[in-house]
Amino acid sequence: MKLKFKPKTNLEKFGAIILNLLVDNFSQSFFVGGYVRDLILKRKITDIDIASEARPEKIINILKKSKIQYDDKHKNFGIIIAKRGNSRIEIASFRKEAYKNSRYPKITFTKSLKLDSKRRDFTVNSLYYKPNFKLIDYYNGTKDLKRKIIRFIGNPRTKIGQDPLRIVRAIRFALILGFKINKRGLKIIKHNHRLTSSLTKKRLNNEIKKIGGTKFKAIFIECVNNKNSLDKYFYSSYN
Repeated sequence: MKLKFKPKTNLEKFGAIILNLLVDNFSQSFFVGGYVRDLILKRKITDIDIASEARPEKIINILKKSKIQYDDKHKNFGIIIAKRGNSRIEIASFRKEAYKNSRYPKITFTKSLKLDSKRRDFTVNSLYYKPNFKLIDYYNGTKDLKRKIIRFIGNPRTKIGQDPLRIVRAIRFALILGFKINKRGLKIIKHNHRLTSSLTKKRLNNEIKKIGGTKFKAIFIECVNNKNSLDKYFYSSYN
C-alpha cells in the first residue's frame, strides 16, 4: 500500500523533521501506530509516534545536535519526547517486553522491528511507515482497517492478562473509529471484564479524556461498567 505523505500541520511537519533526523543516522526508524492508521483512514492527525532501532542515548544525542528540546523522564522505558512549541513527538526505541506478576514489564532493547511489533496491542496500531518506503504490516492490520475490526495481536487472553487496560483501549478505539471487535477478542474481553475493576481511576480517566463527544463517553462508561453492553455495540461476525 502506498500512502500520500504531505505534512500539513505544524505537528506533521515537526514529525517529518524528527523522522528524517533519525533515518539519517538509523535507517530502521518509522512512523508507527495511530499516525499511520489515521493516515490510511484519512482522519485528523492528533498525535505522532516514531519507532526506531536507536537507543534512547543515541536519540538524545541526535536531538541535542539539532538543538531540539526533549523530555527524557521515561528514558528507562525507551521513550523520548521531542518538543517544539505545542508539538510533541514520542520516539520509542525498539524493545521487547516481559511481564511477570506486574503491569510494568521488563524492558529489553532490540534491533528487531518484528520483535518490537509483537509487544503492541492491536493489529491496526502495529503499522510502520516512512516516506519512499513500503508500509510494513506484519499482522494484516490494513485488512482489519478495511473490515473495520479491532483485533488483538497474538493471544487476547495473554495481552489482557499483561494489562487489563487493553480491554478499555479496545473499547475506546472501536468507539472513536466506528469499528467492531473481532468475535474471539470480544468473547475473551467479556470473560475477563471483571479485571477492569483493578484499574485505577487515573488510568480510566486518561482513556475517557481521549474520547471526543458526550455520546461516545456515555457508551464507553456503559461498556466499562457492564459487559452485557459489549455485544450491542461491538459484535462482529469476523473471527
